[in-house]
Amino acid sequence: MNFYLNSIQFTSKDEFKEEFVNHLKFSMVIFRREAAVERTLDFAAKFITSFAADIESDSDREGKTTTSGEEQNFMLFMFDFLLLSHNANDRAVRFRVCQMLNKLLNSLGEDAQIDDELYNRIYQSMLQRLKDKCPMVRIQAVTALARLQDPEDAECPVITAYMYLLNHDPHFEVRRMILSCIAPSRKTLPALLERTRDVKEGVRKLAYTVLSEKVSIKSLTIEQRVKLLQDGLQDRSESVVDACSNKLLQSWLRTFAGNILEVLHALDVEYNTQVGEMALKVIFKKAEDNSLIKDFDLLDENKLDSEAVLYWKCMCAHFTSLEVRGEEQMDKVLPSVSDFCDYIHTYMKKIKPRALNETEIERALEQEFVSAQLLKIASLMDMSDEVGRKKMDELTRELMLSPNIPASLVEHLATIFNKINTSNEIKVSAMAEIISDIREPISLVETSISDDEIRQREIKLAGVKMELNVAKDDLEETVSKQEFERAAELKQRIEELEMTRELLLEETMNKTVAQEVRTEKTDAVTLFKCLTISSEILKSITMKELNPTLVTLMDTLVVPCIKNEDTSVRNMAVQSLGLACLLNKDYALKHLLLFVQIWQIDHEFIQTTALKVILDLLLTFGFEALQISTSKTSVGEEEEEEEVEECEDGENQDEEQKTGTPLNSILAILTKQLDSESPDLRTFAAEGIAKLLLAGRIASPKLLSRLLLLWYNPTTEDDTRLRQSLAIFFNMYAFADRSHQESFEEAFLPTLQTLFNAPMSSPLAEISDSNVAQFLVHLTDFRNLKQDAQQQNMQETSVHDSLSIKICNSVLADPASPGVRILCRTLNLLHITVTNQSLIRDLQTLANKMIRDSDDKVNRNILKKFVKKMEDKMQDADESAVDGEEEEREAEASMVEKTDIEDKENREVETEENTEDEQPNQKKPDNTADGCNRLKDTTETEPSFKTPAVPRSKGRSKKTPATKGKASKAKQSKKDSLPDEEEETQPARESGKKTRGSRRNKTASENQESFTCDSAEKQVTQEEKRKTRSSKKKIQTLTFSSDSEDGSPLMKPKRNARILKVLNYNDEKRLTSSMKIIAISISKDLVDEILDVTLLVKMRGVFKNGLCCCEFHIPISMKLV
Repeated sequence: MNFYLNSIQFTSKDEFKEEFVNHLKFSMVIFRREAAVERTLDFAAKFITSFAADIESDSDREGKTTTSGEEQNFMLFMFDFLLLSHNANDRAVRFRVCQMLNKLLNSLGEDAQIDDELYNRIYQSMLQRLKDKCPMVRIQAVTALARLQDPEDAECPVITAYMYLLNHDPHFEVRRMILSCIAPSRKTLPALLERTRDVKEGVRKLAYTVLSEKVSIKSLTIEQRVKLLQDGLQDRSESVVDACSNKLLQSWLRTFAGNILEVLHALDVEYNTQVGEMALKVIFKKAEDNSLIKDFDLLDENKLDSEAVLYWKCMCAHFTSLEVRGEEQMDKVLPSVSDFCDYIHTYMKKIKPRALNETEIERALEQEFVSAQLLKIASLMDMSDEVGRKKMDELTRELMLSPNIPASLVEHLATIFNKINTSNEIKVSAMAEIISDIREPISLVETSISDDEIRQREIKLAGVKMELNVAKDDLEETVSKQEFERAAELKQRIEELEMTRELLLEETMNKTVAQEVRTEKTDAVTLFKCLTISSEILKSITMKELNPTLVTLMDTLVVPCIKNEDTSVRNMAVQSLGLACLLNKDYALKHLLLFVQIWQIDHEFIQTTALKVILDLLLTFGFEALQISTSKTSVGEEEEEEEVEECEDGENQDEEQKTGTPLNSILAILTKQLDSESPDLRTFAAEGIAKLLLAGRIASPKLLSRLLLLWYNPTTEDDTRLRQSLAIFFNMYAFADRSHQESFEEAFLPTLQTLFNAPMSSPLAEISDSNVAQFLVHLTDFRNLKQDAQQQNMQETSVHDSLSIKICNSVLADPASPGVRILCRTLNLLHITVTNQSLIRDLQTLANKMIRDSDDKVNRNILKKFVKKMEDKMQDADESAVDGEEEEREAEASMVEKTDIEDKENREVETEENTEDEQPNQKKPDNTADGCNRLKDTTETEPSFKTPAVPRSKGRSKKTPATKGKASKAKQSKKDSLPDEEEETQPARESGKKTRGSRRNKTASENQESFTCDSAEKQVTQEEKRKTRSSKKKIQTLTFSSDSEDGSPLMKPKRNARILKVLNYNDEKRLTSSMKIIAISISKDLVDEILDVTLLVKMRGVFKNGLCCCEFHIPISMKLV
């Protein structure tokens, strides 16, 4: 190589340039990323740009620029060559040109400059390559333009092109490359954030990486920060979650010097609590327990704010999830239950009713948030201490009764209350008592005193004064008499009378009196709080019946509140009543019609609550238990369509009269909600129908079709929850059971026909028909069933088999209808069962007919591919059958050989035993030998068909001559054929007019002995063989053959006469020496005779082209290969 380089001599620089370009062209025509090509281009780029680097260094050192122009010309020459070649026809050249430009620009250095003319030429040519049809060319064009973008220029054409491709380029690698090259700015930031929700996992991951490296948290708004974390930490891909948690979140922590509370403050956790909890959970999961406790000094219990209390709560939840390992840490971060109760009580005393001042409102909201988190912490504490548990119970009751505690905290108080009290009776009675005290609090009322009462008080006062004067006189007298004991008693009496007098004087002076009175409060705030308490307690009880306390509470509080003017009160009343109905079927049936009416006429969010209640009742009790008929809404019936139309038009009175109750239209109304303009109603209706289908409450292909169209409808593109729910449902439902796939099969053609016939003004016209067809093929693929479902639904045919027939019939019904091409292409996507050869032949016939009827060349080509695919399947099946036959022959040969030896030994033993049982004077019949001779003669004159590896059997009956190797269609009836057989094969029998029942009593032993008789000495009488059958139950080998009159076999060994495989028994104990498993090859004409054999215990047969494919389980077993 060095000798070659030394031998090169150039007379001029132009010659060198030409030679250099000629050598470079060899690498530029190779499209594949070969290592040698890549190294060559790297060398060329460094060589070209090395002159510019040498010129700069020489100029700096000597101040000479004499050669700069000449050397610069070489680099310009290369740029000219590349820019002239960027529009070549070969994609490899276009790809290498863009790659070479990128390498040259990157090799120039960071401070390199180019003139405006070259800049314009480069970016104009590369902008054209950004529109190239080859994705690899576009990727290299993106990298070539990376150094030509100007983030400070709002009208930069490169950045504009980047942003367009970032949102519209169909190839994800192009979008990834733009993400890594685009410069972040205010203009490009929305496009970068949008890629965090890209359809490709790799693009989303790179977007989080780029944002963590190039964008600071301070450059984002609170909404953008929250959206980034929410989408990233809840992403389905683990790699995206790791990128969000390990890169983005960690970069934010570094921005705030590791202060977690500052990050929470940047997320505004008071209004974005869920996102803050997710972020803290990720941080705690990666941190050590000791380091978390070390950082706990960030908190000040006396100055709790939203961020600190959320950090405290999430840390306690993290330690609780660690179970035993976290108990020690919990004791370090939490006080005792009693002390914590005092702390909560002290803090929540500060809560005051909300004022109109904006500052006070913000402070009140912060206090509510902190109080809620403190109560959540209390619910995580260990309540095993009796003193602490009792004090916590008293605290929850007191706070529930407090008028300053808002309804938003009732949920958390109820959670603690349910944890302390586990008995349902205690919960219900305490709930009723608390609600009663809140609704009817005790108050003091002052009432005026009547004149009669005043007069009675004055009389009473006068009497007390008189007694007081008498007591004083007696006291003086006793003192004078020195009766001191009596004087002490009188003195005490005088003090009591004076006190009574003072009280009577006060009562006389006061004209009013205060009395304790219970007054009922009916304001919306009080009712909402009471309903919230009842709702939270009802969620936790597990009673099967409504006790009188609950019934009274429903009748006095909940049901009347449904008529309240305040919408929030009505909504909470509907929720509470629904929870109560879930406890009892009769109570649910009583109020079901009320929920239906609320669902139809109330406000939207109350309708949503009523819809949830109805769906929960249907899922819990079912349609039959609630006396709702679903026959009117079964798929495929015209009555459903009529009922839905009547519901849409508001004219369902006739239908109600037919069914006797409007409850029968629930499913129709539910289906109507799928077209609702309200996203919430539409989403909950779709989720409800999906749950009913998944729970098996209904089975409706039409509803599946409606859900599919709703899922694909462009109007639901922004409804993320709806689309995610249905996406999960379709896969779970289809792959759970074969019957579910059959429902999708029934919905296949109606769904596509709806799309084919959709007008251009309809949103359905924007749906990709081929995409829907491919998705339905995926859902109906038997291979996607769960393993348990596959084992439970093992059948000879799959859903794709029947679907293919339906598609063919649909195309043949109207070959010119819209969507025929989609249906034809769908045929090639189906997985047809290879063993179902009759179906494959039928599909070939239908496909050929479709080819003849079609006028579209594209459709004919598609169908020809399908026919070729079916032919390949037939060929593969035949080859596997032949290979299987060869293997079976070897196994059967060894088996039959062994069977013959055992049968011979069994017959000898059997004959000896039966002979000993005979009377001495009894003689054997003389016609035994004649029967053997007759059998031998028959064998000589009529050649029998011999199945490979199976012993030759004698001809049994004369058949109509076969045509082309198949049995004749004019088959003799069972009644005519069987007597003839018995005359030929059973000459020992005197009468040939035995009934079918007597023939069925023959054993395989008799047949085998009659067919394989070797000598007259081994023959026994019919009576002896019956005795042998009844006593020994010996079972012999049985074979059949069927020949035509001309001596040719009715079935060819390898094609028509399928070799039937011996079943493999896993349990060898089931195979005794008297149970011989053999292979049988029969024709369709012998079916009646086989049915008469007693040994055939179980048989299932399918007639295919004159063959009877049977499967006999015990004792004779065979299976079609």
